[in-house]
Amino acid sequence: MTSNGNGGPTSNTIAFRLRQANNTVCELNESLLDFSVNESTAAEPTVTAISPLHLHVSKTRTAERDYAQTISFCAGIEALNRRVESMSRKGFGIEAIAGHEGKFVTAFSRMKTAGDVTLINEDAAEPGISHSYRLSANTLQHVAHNGHSWMFTYLTEKQNAPQTIIKCQTLEALLAQIKVVWKRNYRVSSLTYGAGHWVAVATQSFAPEEQSYFTAPDTDSLQDKTRTAWDEGRRIAAITYGADRWLVILNKSGETDSQKWVSRKTFVDLRAKIREEWMRGFQVTSLTHGADVWLAVLTRS
Repeated sequence: MTSNGNGGPTSNTIAFRLRQANNTVCELNESLLDFSVNESTAAEPTVTAISPLHLHVSKTRTAERDYAQTISFCAGIEALNRRVESMSRKGFGIEAIAGHEGKFVTAFSRMKTAGDVTLINEDAAEPGISHSYRLSANTLQHVAHNGHSWMFTYLTEKQNAPQTIIKCQTLEALLAQIKVVWKRNYRVSSLTYGAGHWVAVATQSFAPEEQSYFTAPDTDSLQDKTRTAWDEGRRIAAITYGADRWLVILNKSGETDSQKWVSRKTFVDLRAKIREEWMRGFQVTSLTHGADVWLAVLTRS
């Protein structure tokens, strides 16, 4: 289903911190993997699609240096760790990430500034989320859950604005807390649902965009409500699915970005559709899995 709205790389060192059941932290340094070849092992295959910077239809294969965005399917934490290190060495950072049944789908975009990415894996919802957050003074970028583990991604820059994680067992409680932090000029940038918890990442801003939200019980309702929001000049900032509901956070701004979302039952089909949208100038800005589909939000500036 598709819904339309109106409207050189730097070599970096990455530490992947995996918190084990015994609370020890393992520091892993992976070797650089070949970006142009699909990585795969019998247990953990990784599939990558690539978006060109020059967004025009061409039968000529785009040179590696022209890639603006890639999307990867990683069957496990180790495969994701290898992919993140490989892409970081190529000058790419995580744009969006989503998990399901032990797997992760990740969109990588070229970083505006070079930097490392730290991944922290937590196996438990309690007290893992808050504990992981306290481990780092860096800027928290994304929180995702793949059905088994929590994944936290951080930018290397230190926090220059206060951040908070909101974690609730019910959607109603989450929305109540989001309304509270909105009054303190916090804005939600990441959403996920996992292990019976709704989780939101919010960052304080001195000139915050107006935010709103809606929920939807199915993709038909999601389509109708996003079309209405786009007509009102709102754009999707974050989206997730849990407990049989879609939750969408929207930004209201004066920008005229075009936006759409696409959903497919398999990653292969989603990747094929995303490739088509790359050629039209769209880039993936959010990913999630819910209601038996992978869903990608795409934005064109």
